[in-house]
Amino acid sequence: PPQLGMTLLVTAIAAFSLALPVRSDPDMPHLTQAWQAESTGDGLPGAVGKESYIYEECKKTSETCLQAHIFDYGADNCIKIEVNGGFKYPYGAVGSGTYYVKCESVDCCYAGQGTDVPSIKKWDIGPENLLTKVKYLGKRDTTELFNNSVHGAEVWSQTTSIPFSKIGIDYTFYVTRKTNPDNTTDVVTHRIDYSVPGDTKVKAGSILYGDFKVIKNITAFRDYFRPPPVCEASSVRSCDAEKVRQWESKYFSRSQPPQYATDKGSCTGPHEFCCPAPMDDVNNCPAGARTSDCDAKKSCCCA
Repeated sequence: PPQLGMTLLVTAIAAFSLALPVRSDPDMPHLTQAWQAESTGDGLPGAVGKESYIYEECKKTSETCLQAHIFDYGADNCIKIEVNGGFKYPYGAVGSGTYYVKCESVDCCYAGQGTDVPSIKKWDIGPENLLTKVKYLGKRDTTELFNNSVHGAEVWSQTTSIPFSKIGIDYTFYVTRKTNPDNTTDVVTHRIDYSVPGDTKVKAGSILYGDFKVIKNITAFRDYFRPPPVCEASSVRSCDAEKVRQWESKYFSRSQPPQYATDKGSCTGPHEFCCPAPMDDVNNCPAGARTSDCDAKKSCCCA
């Protein structure tokens, strides 16, 4: 009978569907937190520089638990050193801080008043929360720095909403995994595409990496972030604020301009409260939403 035939057909289709392999997304990777690489996407158009990055997880940063980032586009092209080794960091004219080296006619100066500890952005995928969503987009062929081909990179999309605004932060990460002889796995970043929907002042772009090296000897690598001897001199002074804005715009457009808790007092105004910072990173707070009390809670000052 026709009804029996239809029933058998549906049953057969269902059985075939169950027999098909179900694609399982890989575990969400964590980006390497100590690395060096050539990169472009910052600095002057087409400029290729050397980036060095370390982000150690700890309740209190120190000389032995460091968070730092160096953008080096050549000895005569303005080098930016962000280092957070806590309030007792013994290197550089003011210890922890943001130093600018060989920027125009300035041998070395530091941002802020000399007591400001920078909040280093943690570059990672996730974690997911109410504001941040992560999605695996599969494996794709792509290109990294110098148009080098990368076959079968994992592609991860991350979208973060800024609280109480129509602005979002979108990243697309292209990574591969390398298994070492000791069965540990390194995550290599090849490129990061980014955009900021809702903010017409920020153009979408890409950060391209090449010769990406995962650093294993963390103890020795910490020494790399010590400000150079020229920044140790007693004559080193605070940078001119207008010059810092110019350097940031010219050389470091995708890095975070120095923003410190002292830029604003506490989050205690009418209807103000601390709300979770996107990706638990206060560098993602909108301008003017950084306060010392909310910084301590990895939050922005919202109203």
